[in-house]
Amino acid sequence: VVPDDYREAQERGNYSSWADHRSFMEKTWSDQFRYVQDVLHEIDPGGLVQLSGTQASGAHNGYDYSQLDKHVGQMNPYDIGNQLEYHHDFNPDLKVSGQAGYGASGKKVLHDFYEHIFLNETGGAYIFWQQSSLNPDLSYCASGLDMKNGFYEMREKGIGKLFASFQPENEHKIAIHYSYPSIHAAWIVDGVIKAGRNYGNSSETLGQLRKNLDGWVKVLKDAGLGFDFIAYSGIENGDLISKGIKTLILPMSMALSDKEAAQIREFVEHGGIVITDALAGVMDGHARFRTEQALADVWGVAAQPYSRNDLVTPRNDSRLTLKGATALSEEQGAPQLIYHSYGKGKAFMLNYFLDHYPEEKRTHTQDASLAKIKKVFEKAGIVPGIYFTGQNGKPVFGISKYAFSEDANAGHAGVGLSGNAIAGRSGDSNVHADRPGGSAYANGAARSAIILGVLPDKQATAQEINIHFKNSGHLYDVRNGRYIGRGEKFQVNVEPLVPGIYALLPDAIKGIRAKAASAIKRGGAVDIRFSVEGGEALRLKSVANIYVYNPAGEKVDVYSDNAMIVNNKGSYRFNTALNDPKGKWKIVVRETISGKQTELPIILE
Repeated sequence: VVPDDYREAQERGNYSSWADHRSFMEKTWSDQFRYVQDVLHEIDPGGLVQLSGTQASGAHNGYDYSQLDKHVGQMNPYDIGNQLEYHHDFNPDLKVSGQAGYGASGKKVLHDFYEHIFLNETGGAYIFWQQSSLNPDLSYCASGLDMKNGFYEMREKGIGKLFASFQPENEHKIAIHYSYPSIHAAWIVDGVIKAGRNYGNSSETLGQLRKNLDGWVKVLKDAGLGFDFIAYSGIENGDLISKGIKTLILPMSMALSDKEAAQIREFVEHGGIVITDALAGVMDGHARFRTEQALADVWGVAAQPYSRNDLVTPRNDSRLTLKGATALSEEQGAPQLIYHSYGKGKAFMLNYFLDHYPEEKRTHTQDASLAKIKKVFEKAGIVPGIYFTGQNGKPVFGISKYAFSEDANAGHAGVGLSGNAIAGRSGDSNVHADRPGGSAYANGAARSAIILGVLPDKQATAQEINIHFKNSGHLYDVRNGRYIGRGEKFQVNVEPLVPGIYALLPDAIKGIRAKAASAIKRGGAVDIRFSVEGGEALRLKSVANIYVYNPAGEKVDVYSDNAMIVNNKGSYRFNTALNDPKGKWKIVVRETISGKQTELPIILE
């Protein structure tokens, strides 16, 4: 069987042969990674297959990350096509490294470091290039020194380990659809391959799909809402219900397989929320036009067929006719936001796309677009549990939040169950409500630790902002090891590009105790046990920084490290050398969140 090439498929107006061949090639590419992984594990069971220099998912490059990520152990990705947001969703064990270097210096270095940490990239860092880090005499240049200081803070203070031990929050269990069949569909309706031209720029409709996806990511962040991604194959396999997704977003998902459509229908029937933009499901999973749009009855619109002309850089569905749905807003007499109750769930449709939103955000003209989306979120009962306001009480823009908890899945056994306490992975917080729900709180107080990253962008101004939590707790400034106070609302200072890290705890940390043998012979092991002191509600998960100093007062890096604190307790062990200097050594044990510390003297004989 010889599949159509793209010209033949376009001439016939039937894209399924071409699309099926693209799917075959994507699986073949993924299988190659699987083969390499299997061979590697025969030799080295713990070995990792690495993928670097990753590109945006496209119709011809094989970057279906929902398949590839399963066979990659470590990745150095580019920030292209929103991929930093979804790699861990396709492989939770994937070690993702954040990029560093490229001549960056000053505040931007620390900003970039923490942005990668906040995006759960805790697999180290890859630095480009040597010449951007060192002077000709091999001493550190300004960029190298700034990176050195940044790495020191994240490692020596245990901040990197702290984030690695917590999980990104997704309060409302929002999932964005990752649809490779829709990538095929978007490219083939107007794609052209030209000599010397990059494939990614050869389809305006695919370019629109990418901008539209970026628009959804940015609007969720601007609404202060966390999210994950769910692959087309995951929906087919029933993950919407089995993984407790509560809200599904379909961004220009013009191609839905029959299995996907059936699973989405069941999801909404059982109480799920689905939010789509225009023209979802007009093709099947083979990029074949359907005789009727899939799920039209779920959207509450009249079912009808569509053609190529409807999909080439579309602005909306010009033929949209309501059939049971209610228009929440109209523009020039046409429905723009629609709502439909289906089964126990809710369906929302935007009769337009968000491909314009990234540019609006860049030029600070996104207010009107965001206000329209907020109508949908408010109607759906989707509000964040943490939000920022200025001193005037109005929402603050240009400051992203990244929230983490000890168990991001607590309370998410299925559709309709109450969500966690705070918004998820990232987002500017500029909507709020009086009563957002949450499982990380109980009886009016924080029940477990919440770690909050605050990241002002380049355009943000120095200002005082208020951080609002649903319930009261004890707030700490982690980077500065400072106790801020107890309450539900806290005033903090922000500066452009300067990250902030805060921890909300159910009780205050009063101190830390440590004990070890007072004397030990050279070559012996030093065993340290430590515990955090606090109120009855404190069940702290944190990090202890262990600093070891020899009799000359010099820090011994090979003996110093970070150790976990679980339920207020932890331990650490290191072995001394036979040729270590005799005398009085000092061990400092510091708790990362509060900065509280204690010292232990040890005589090395």
